[in-house]
Amino acid sequence: MSREWADWVGTTERRHMDALRDANKNPQAYRGIMQELGHDLGKRLGKLLSKKAGVLVVCTVEDADFLVRGILSEVSSGRTTRVACFWNERDTIDNHEVAPIIARYEEPFERDEIGAVVVVKSIISGACVVRTNLNEVLEKVGATLPIFVVAPAMHVDAAKKLERDFTSKVVGRFKYVYCALDSVRLADGTVEPGIGGSVYELLGLGDEHAKNRHRPSLLTARMAQMKG
Repeated sequence: MSREWADWVGTTERRHMDALRDANKNPQAYRGIMQELGHDLGKRLGKLLSKKAGVLVVCTVEDADFLVRGILSEVSSGRTTRVACFWNERDTIDNHEVAPIIARYEEPFERDEIGAVVVVKSIISGACVVRTNLNEVLEKVGATLPIFVVAPAMHVDAAKKLERDFTSKVVGRFKYVYCALDSVRLADGTVEPGIGGSVYELLGLGDEHAKNRHRPSLLTARMAQMKG
């Protein structure tokens, strides 16, 4: 195993990352730890974001109730927050990995109320999901906004894979916030130590197809609040 910690990561964050591997047979515990990591990353983000500008949080369905919930709890105070959540279906076409969006939840916002885009993923390896979801929102936000790419763990090649499909002007806006950078990839594509395996099963959501039948309670609550 080869892992490099981000320079801001301390004892608490390392303990949470290690705990993910220990909870690989307990979805309830795994969910709680993933939410704690959301708090960790949210606190770090809070130091990097403008204190007043609103934030658009872009995420996948499996991360909404856990990782994203923790992040939002740390960055929402005093800021407008909007969420765009996508249901992605992974596939491979001509040896190229793709992740088309098959369903979506998007909160309305005015362009001038958003000061940063935060793209969240539990682990970034091939970067196809992050790339797809980011492309989906780029034209809807200001062209000079910072783009925070946020994950507990990333593979060392993930940033390079993500950046090759964007212009240099867009790449210049990227800022990466992660706990750990890992360099080992197994034959099945799993990153080690990563987040302990496949996040869908570890969170108790089934496989990569079954997770797309999940409706995050976070989104239901936010819809009710916005209507309220």
